[in-house]
Amino acid sequence: MRRFYVTLGLLLFCFSSVLTAQVPQKINYQVVIRDGNGIILAGTAIGIRIGILQNSPSGAAVYQEAYPQNPVTNAYGVVNLQIGSGMPQIGNFASINWAGAVYYIRIEVDPAGGTSYSVTSTSQLLSVPYAFYADETGAAVPSHYVGEFYGGGIVFYVDHTGNHGLICSVADIGTTTTWSDQPTALIGPTAQSDWNGEANSAAMILQSISASAADMCDTYINTNYGTGTFNDWYLPAIDQLNLLYHSKYILNKTLESDGNGATVPIEKAVYWSSTENAAISAWAIDFTIGSVIGNDKLCTPSRVRAIRNF
Repeated sequence: MRRFYVTLGLLLFCFSSVLTAQVPQKINYQVVIRDGNGIILAGTAIGIRIGILQNSPSGAAVYQEAYPQNPVTNAYGVVNLQIGSGMPQIGNFASINWAGAVYYIRIEVDPAGGTSYSVTSTSQLLSVPYAFYADETGAAVPSHYVGEFYGGGIVFYVDHTGNHGLICSVADIGTTTTWSDQPTALIGPTAQSDWNGEANSAAMILQSISASAADMCDTYINTNYGTGTFNDWYLPAIDQLNLLYHSKYILNKTLESDGNGATVPIEKAVYWSSTENAAISAWAIDFTIGSVIGNDKLCTPSRVRAIRNF
């Protein structure tokens, strides 16, 4: 008997552009059909049947479907399918409990276009379709990611919902900036939060007479590079700045490769936080090695990168 093989393509999940919509119950799936000698079968109408097996390559099929309208391979032997859109023979695709077991995909092909199928491939679904898993468990489907150009800057932190987090400016807005023009006056607890840079910045602005690193962020309005213009920037608190440091690899990789000369990577230099340390010093981070240091507010000019919430 002549044998046929398939090369499995990437599973691409159909996400809705409206996050509140019901999760679409289909998976885009691509296979390349070859004969027993590895030669691509181009322009061939084939019979194909797909099964979702539970727990092992020989496990029970929890779902199986066929395609009465025989798909035709293109010039490269490729067939594009939407699993979940064929004619069901076993089970209900929408009822599969993706969070409850390990699953395998079985591909059966009849190269003559009939229903005399032979198994050509069975492979484990190593990555459970996240949108389906989330639908089963109630988890949120993330809509934002670190390194995304969004909200006037670039995302460097996303919370557990995937919908909120922190954005930094796409370039430093100050390179030799003093923390405050009141270098020996203690602000106190209102500027000493480790996580609330917005509150710290407001306290710094109230104290300053002419300028501070927080004033610089407060008056900053980003250039619109396609994600909007915003004026609610502030100087990050020390923990927020630490999050920025730990995302530096992804951010710099994106900022260096986007082809826009106005987007500038984070430097190996000292950056101010808005967290006051003492009457004459405030906390900063050396982005060369990630060390937290207490910088003199006036005598140690440092760099500033503004952030905002989303």
